Amino acid sequence: MFWTALTRVLLRNRLAWLVTVALATAFMAYQGTSVAMTYEFAKLMPESDSVSIEYDQLVEEFGQVSNTVVIAMEDADFFQREHLEQWLELMSDLKAVDGIEHVQSLTEAYGLYVDRFSEKLAPDTMFNSLP
Repeated sequence: MFWTALTRVLLRNRLAWLVTVALATAFMAYQGTSVAMTYEFAKLMPESDSVSIEYDQLVEEFGQVSNTVVIAMEDADFFQREHLEQWLELMSDLKAVDGIEHVQSLTEAYGLYVDRFSEKLAPDTMFNSLP
């Protein structure tokens, strides 16, 4: 009974339904022109949350890159041989993970020095060996 009545209404007013569907399609197509992609994370936590504040400070300091992960640590004994060996082991473990293309660490950082022969700046690793 319901389907018969629905079919009767649709067929009797088919021009009105076709116009309605065409207008709705045109409106959706117009609205689709303003759709834009964003690569920012959705803010799921309030701005006043301590984790959100720390994240905003990290983005302010290092910038927003969607495919970058920054691991920060605070260790007064970081430059002790045992700690550097553990850090290097972590770096090699991260490099072995499938999908990681590059790992940059303080132990692999580059500095500049003046080349005496060419009298130009040249890059050099800051750590040639562990202390």
